[in-house]
Amino acid sequence: MLHAAGVSMKVVSDILGHANESFTADVYAVVAEELAEDAAVKLANFVPHTVSAKWSHNDGDAELSA
Repeated sequence: MLHAAGVSMKVVSDILGHANESFTADVYAVVAEELAEDAAVKLANFVPHTVSAKWSHNDGDAELSA
């Protein structure tokens, strides 16, 4: 997450003791993907799956009715 905060991949790699930046970048890519998937699941569970309101047209004007 240091890289996401603006720290260079070289510095992150050095801090973590990785042999090279490409290994660190690969690890970050996997972690970022897992975090994105987790966030998508949480968002899908939060957003209602159905909408109860219906749109109707009266005299050409659209209005929302419950």
